[in-house]
Amino acid sequence: MGGEEHCAPYNLAAYYLVEIKETIDDNDGLITALATIVIAAFTGTLWKSTHDLGVAGERQMSLIEGNARKELRAYLTVVPDGINQLIGEPDVMGHVVLRNVGRLPARNVTLVVTMELSPGPEPDSFFRREIFNIRKVATESDRVIQPGGEMRQGSEKPTIAMSELSVPDHNVYVYGIVKYDNGYGRRCFTRFCHRYATASRDRSLKVDSRPNKSRAFISADKARYHNYGNSAEPSEDTMPSP
Repeated sequence: MGGEEHCAPYNLAAYYLVEIKETIDDNDGLITALATIVIAAFTGTLWKSTHDLGVAGERQMSLIEGNARKELRAYLTVVPDGINQLIGEPDVMGHVVLRNVGRLPARNVTLVVTMELSPGPEPDSFFRREIFNIRKVATESDRVIQPGGEMRQGSEKPTIAMSELSVPDHNVYVYGIVKYDNGYGRRCFTRFCHRYATASRDRSLKVDSRPNKSRAFISADKARYHNYGNSAEPSEDTMPSP
């Protein structure tokens, strides 16, 4: 009796195994199709995951490259360097110093500097000039400024007689533009405009003197960055790729 009770579960298990085998044999095509669908679904999911991972990696690399461009590129800034008397002449010229504060050499550097006296008195900001037209450069230079390096340049002719600056409430404007390659093949620019009040001139200098060396008529520390005429190219985030 006990033996029959132990045999019953084994017989039942054998019965179900036979039934399952017959079911598999009878539906072999269907099972193969279902298996194929499952494998295809798994393969598709795996492909999408791999693709998404690749896209994320590309975006991360693009972000890293963009940040590197911003941090490593050349940046040129234009610093006032005074209104200076020329050697042997009673005339003055405006000077600027061009500095590369970036981490890559600035190439093909072209700098245009203009100096002009305000046409009339400008007793306060309401009367000050707002528009500064910069001449176009026919041929660009191939100069290079290394990181941390600088270059000094004076304004183009005509110069201004010192006697013309001995007037009250006028301003001298030294303005222009520098164009350069930022190290990644992108042309960049910095527009600048420095304002000097004639009241800040060195009154100890005779306006008809002809010195044997250059000297400051209005020193660089008297310069102010004007409210107009100072700008640079937009952020690379908003600029098209070269």
